[in-house]
Amino acid sequence: MLRHVGRSLPVYKHVLELPRRCMCQTMESVQDSVGTPVVKPSQNLSGVSIDTLSICKKFKQAGFTDHEAEALTEVVFDVVRASIDSQGKMMVTKSGLEIKSQQLLAQISAVQKDMIILEKSEFTMIRNETEKQGIHIKQLEGKLTDTIKRLEGQVKLDINLERSRATEAHALNEKNLQSLHNKIEVLMALNEKNQQSLNNKIEVQEAQTEKNLKSLDNKIDVEISNMKTRQEKSRNTAIYSFIGFLTTGASLFFAYLRLLK
Repeated sequence: MLRHVGRSLPVYKHVLELPRRCMCQTMESVQDSVGTPVVKPSQNLSGVSIDTLSICKKFKQAGFTDHEAEALTEVVFDVVRASIDSQGKMMVTKSGLEIKSQQLLAQISAVQKDMIILEKSEFTMIRNETEKQGIHIKQLEGKLTDTIKRLEGQVKLDINLERSRATEAHALNEKNLQSLHNKIEVLMALNEKNQQSLNNKIEVQEAQTEKNLKSLDNKIDVEISNMKTRQEKSRNTAIYSFIGFLTTGASLFFAYLRLLK
């Protein structure tokens, strides 16, 4: 829209289209998880005014000519319009957002219904499985109880058998111990008897030995006396023989001397 303010200089005041409430979205048609297309934002946007007159005046106050100020104002307008158009492509209108919200709520409701159905089915399956597990556990408890009772009976039987065996073994050990004790007593008595007999034999042997020693001493004394007697006789004989030899030698010596004279 063209206005003439003051002098005959034409100044433009343009109206741009901007969304009142918008949300950044891609403008391409996409589909959600259930195949519902996203609605494109509406092109029915409210206008936003830009005062090009004040902008042009500011350019003139900055030292630009009228033609330059108008050209710069047009450039600024084009830049702002291009920026708004670029941003508008990435936005969605309130009605589109509400439609999308309704679609999302419908999808959420459907998902909730599916989840409820799934939960019910899963709960039923879990309950059935739990009942089966409970029955199986009861069966296992019964088997375990029977096994425990059987083991208890077997253990008691084994304990009684071991107890009887231990009693018999203890009695046998007592009997063997008593027999061994009797044998030890007999051996001790026999040992004492043998010791006494040995002592008697030793005493007799000692007496006999002493008697033999005395007899041997007597024999030795007799032999010594006989030897002394024989020695005395031999000495006397030797003395007599030596005296006779000396006498004979002296006689011969004196006879020889006489012959020499």
